[in-house]
Amino acid sequence: MAATTTLISSGSTTIGAGVSLSVAGGNAAYAYSSYTPTLTNYGTLIGGGLSRYGVRFAGTGTVINTGSIGGGGGVRIDAAGASVSNGGTIGGTLGMGIRLLHGGAVDNSVGGQIGGIYASGALTLDNAGTIAGSYTAVTVASTALVTNSGTILAPKRGVQTEGGSLVNAGTIVGTVTYGVQFGGGGLSNLAGAVIASNSVALGVFGAGNSILNAGTIGGASGTARIGVYMRYGGVLTNTATGTISGVAAVVSRGAAGTVTNAGLITGGVGVRLHAGYANVLNLATGGTIVGTIDGGNALGSTAVSTIQLYGTGALSGIGTVGDIGAHVVNFGSVVFRSGAAWSIAGYTDALGSAAITGFAPGDRIDVRLAGVAQSVAVSGSSVSLFTSADRSGAPFFTFTNLTGLGGTALDPALIVASPDPLAGTFLTIACFAAGTRIATQAGPVAVEDLRQGDRVVSAFGGMAPVRWVGHRRIDCRRHPRPGDVWPVRVMAGAFGDGMPARDLFLSPDHAVFADGHLIPIRYLVNGATVAQVPRESVTYFHVELPAHDVVLAEGLAAETYLDTGNRGAFANGGGATMLHADFALRVWESEACAPLAVGGDVVTGVQRRLLDRAAGLGFARTGDAALRVLVDGREVALRDGCVDLPAGAGEARLVSRSFVPAEMFPGNPDCRRLGVAVADLSGAQRTSGWHAGEDGRAWTDGDGRLALTGARLLRLRMVDCGARFWVESEAAMAGVSAIRRSPGSIVW
Repeated sequence: MAATTTLISSGSTTIGAGVSLSVAGGNAAYAYSSYTPTLTNYGTLIGGGLSRYGVRFAGTGTVINTGSIGGGGGVRIDAAGASVSNGGTIGGTLGMGIRLLHGGAVDNSVGGQIGGIYASGALTLDNAGTIAGSYTAVTVASTALVTNSGTILAPKRGVQTEGGSLVNAGTIVGTVTYGVQFGGGGLSNLAGAVIASNSVALGVFGAGNSILNAGTIGGASGTARIGVYMRYGGVLTNTATGTISGVAAVVSRGAAGTVTNAGLITGGVGVRLHAGYANVLNLATGGTIVGTIDGGNALGSTAVSTIQLYGTGALSGIGTVGDIGAHVVNFGSVVFRSGAAWSIAGYTDALGSAAITGFAPGDRIDVRLAGVAQSVAVSGSSVSLFTSADRSGAPFFTFTNLTGLGGTALDPALIVASPDPLAGTFLTIACFAAGTRIATQAGPVAVEDLRQGDRVVSAFGGMAPVRWVGHRRIDCRRHPRPGDVWPVRVMAGAFGDGMPARDLFLSPDHAVFADGHLIPIRYLVNGATVAQVPRESVTYFHVELPAHDVVLAEGLAAETYLDTGNRGAFANGGGATMLHADFALRVWESEACAPLAVGGDVVTGVQRRLLDRAAGLGFARTGDAALRVLVDGREVALRDGCVDLPAGAGEARLVSRSFVPAEMFPGNPDCRRLGVAVADLSGAQRTSGWHAGEDGRAWTDGDGRLALTGARLLRLRMVDCGARFWVESEAAMAGVSAIRRSPGSIVW
């Protein structure tokens, strides 16, 4: 115990272990401004009084502590060049363990404890221990270089700096105000690291910021009000291991914001960007954003916000952006980047006005609640959808600016239009330049690149040489039975992991091998993971081996060509080319490599497994028809089976989800497309979109039209007949998600 302050001069001074210096009303150790001492403490230094310190240097110097330093404050150094290394305890009753009036360097090693740091000048801080302040744990009134692998926590702010650099591999918590209040610069929150607050987990207040998160940014003991707040924009990257959460997870204001996400961003508001700036949201497959996504700039604004869609590698899967125009708003541009497969869904106003570029094979656009397209027309960057196969009448929807890779115009012959579960249209692109991959001795080879003599893998074992590859392009519009030749899309993973590895398109009667039988794919259509897609034209390839066999097409076991006299159906068949190649007619004789199944227990068993597996690929079944009533094109309310009609109303439409019983219920022979069943109808007459009445009710096909008779009230009585409709699951519709499928393939 010392009654007076110990004066320290230049040079080295050591306080030994077991030595205790405690001064009532004064500093325990003091150096005048003219000295530059190095003090090593193994003992105990306690200053007395609120304004006194365990160690105070009026000039600069170095403190090395493995003991205990305390008082009103722990260590105070007044001049530039200060250095504190701590492996012990430095604290103060005022919550100020270390005070550096002109900045300096602090190294807090593993096991070290500091009761708060304040630096008026630039600070370099390396913390592997614990820094716990009574208000703010680390305050730097200048720039700082902060590296944290330990714990920094305080009731108000964890770290407050005017900018610089912060690398966090540990935990930073400011419970009430900010986890980190950062003036700007570069900040990295590494994998496993945490920045947390119940108010703003990370607030960045400078310009030109770059933020990288691979850890967790969010609430301290509950949900943060804001996860990341960028007051003057900047660049935020959330990697695959990163999570950002809050009532509003990411908010950017005051300048252009660029947010890149490959991890999880979740909140009532997922991302909110500021109006008037060219904001960018980069999305990687595998990433998820839950909550509204607001680009900030209304459609038609001078400033345009852009969504860019990226992959995360060769096996990156399919990314999904749902509800553009509802939960995803104020983006005037959507860019599909090469090397990834994306599915985007939205509503007519948002999709029709946005500039959508880079649309390519493997991508999908879902135009919801607009109608089901039977044909497509392309004029430059304008793509129009028609309900008629011959494009008669006006289009019901037009993309004003939809283009392929590099902004090139799309080929209408390669656009596949099919019904979605919400009375809308799926658009995909079939690619005939790089084809379905067949497993060969040399690895996967595109079917059109196979040559006579190439050895392909047989699903029964061994190899077999290619004898011939046939191909034929079909104009489906001129076919008398287009349903016989429209391709069937088998979604990646529909039969099992990697079966197929990519979306695979097959001719309707091309058989797949399952449960010891060959089953034409048309008998396994379920409207979701296996679905027929109407299109204007299609090119098919078939591979012939010395004997009928089963090969692996994109990993799915499928039959080879069996010559039953229809070789002339192919352009290179060597004889007269048939006007319409009819793949629905096959003669199965003794040459078939496995039994054929087109019904019975074998087929229904495979159908049930496909339906069960569809749930894991983003689909669910519901009894909710999502019925909407449109009167002269405007949606009106249906209350207790009644619709109030305005004077002069001419037409009503019952628009709903639709289903095919044979696709939803294994063994059911009904192949009609059904919407809702109506038992009683008054105030209107049925026109188009209705099936013949049965058992006192009539089914729509999902878009039943009614001619209004002048009545001011339309009455409908809906009948629940056990209908089941496909919907995309919540995971697939919650903004951005990763349904793990590989990029789309082509027809063979």
